[in-house]
Amino acid sequence: MRVPSFERFVAWLPGFGLFVAGMIVGSAAFMSVHQRNFNALVDKAVKLQNENEQLKSDIDDLNKLKNMQSIVKKVTVRTERAAENEDPDPLTENEIAGNVQRELKTIYVGQQIAEFLEPQEAREVAGVVEKRWRIKDRDYETELVSFAVVQTELIVFIRVRPFVAH
Repeated sequence: MRVPSFERFVAWLPGFGLFVAGMIVGSAAFMSVHQRNFNALVDKAVKLQNENEQLKSDIDDLNKLKNMQSIVKKVTVRTERAAENEDPDPLTENEIAGNVQRELKTIYVGQQIAEFLEPQEAREVAGVVEKRWRIKDRDYETELVSFAVVQTELIVFIRVRPFVAH
C-alpha cells in the first residue's frame, strides 16, 4: 500500500489551521458565556435558599410566640455598604449576615421588648455583632451601625469589611 505524498495537502494546510484556531476561539467564547450564566445561577440559587431557610425559621418562631405581643419574635440583619465595588462580595456578606442573625436569634428571640430601652442592652447587642469572621480563607470584621425594635421585630444594621490587623 502506498502513502500519498504530503505536497498534495499543502494547499489545504492554512485553511485547516484557521479552522482549528476558530474552534479554539469559539469554544473559549462559549465557555466564558457558560461560566457567566452559571455563576449568575449559583448566586440566585444561594439567595433563594437563604431566603427559604429564613422564611421557614420565621414561620416556626412566629408559631411558637403568636400569643405573646411584648416580646421579640423575629430578628433581621441587614448589611450596609460604603461603596458598591467594596470587598467583600455579596455572597460572603450574606453568609456573615446569616451567621450574625443566627447568633442574635438564639439570644434575643423571646426576650421582652422593654429590655432594649436600656443602654446596657445596646452594648450587649454590639458585643454580639462586632466579631471577626473567617469566610473562604479570609478574615472579616462586622461593625454594628444601628438597631431598632419595630413592633415585635429586632432589626440590626451591620457593616462588613475585611479585617486589617493593627
